[in-house]
Amino acid sequence: MLLRCFRAIFFALITLVPAMGTLVNISSNLLAPTKNGDTVLANFGIGNYSSQALAAGYSPYPTGFNLLIIALVPAMAPSLRPNTTEPDWWPSFAVSAEVRSNDGAVSVPIQWFPAIGPLGGLPLTKGSFSGNGLPTVPVALFQGQVSFSLEVSQLLFNPDSFSPGNRSAAQIVVHNLGDDFTMGIGDPYSFAIANCCISVTGIHGAAPFGTGGNTGSVLFVAPDVLPPAPTLPDPLPTPEPSSLNLLIAGSLALWLGTLTRPSASRQDAVAEQQQCWSA
Repeated sequence: MLLRCFRAIFFALITLVPAMGTLVNISSNLLAPTKNGDTVLANFGIGNYSSQALAAGYSPYPTGFNLLIIALVPAMAPSLRPNTTEPDWWPSFAVSAEVRSNDGAVSVPIQWFPAIGPLGGLPLTKGSFSGNGLPTVPVALFQGQVSFSLEVSQLLFNPDSFSPGNRSAAQIVVHNLGDDFTMGIGDPYSFAIANCCISVTGIHGAAPFGTGGNTGSVLFVAPDVLPPAPTLPDPLPTPEPSSLNLLIAGSLALWLGTLTRPSASRQDAVAEQQQCWSA
């Protein structure tokens, strides 16, 4: 009897861990302050691409995509990047990002090319946001790209991911390497974090088109919840942003035409492809 009571208490404590703050769901937040060292996990779906690829006779497994994270503009003035004429980035802000399988067994880094800044990872650059007939507002953007082989894709995703309604095919793990920032768009917009502020765009593979992804839940994650996953070496050379944007820009127009989207000075094609997916 004593042992049975002990087991009941033990399992009750395990179930209480998420409620005690280990995981905090920020999906419906309008703004999300993110401090140095914080980790954010976003679930996303690939079903828009996979279902169309299957229908067209291609492999449903994608081999790359773009990541876009929207933040409020920092109070400090931006700096001038090498080989540019207009200050458009903040060197003290950066995040690392990776795509991770749901079982945590495999992860692949999401990168910015060419790498800049003292912190590495994805830098913070100037952008703008407009939609719903409201005024255009300045925003800040973390952007990156990832490419992987078909074999790696089959480790990241499973056939359950191919449904357009699936919003948890894999996870984006974002870690703040730099100064504190606030994820979100701000006035006069009231979009939830999961609807617009973390987006997977330009999902592509063997099929001659690309699509956007569906963002699911977005969580703040305590360090003890997310054990490190083995990171695979990049099996494919990742193209420069300009070449990848040209490849996917035309096909994405089928999906990303009239809905609300941000734009950025450095990667206009990627930013113009931003999709605000309804939750």
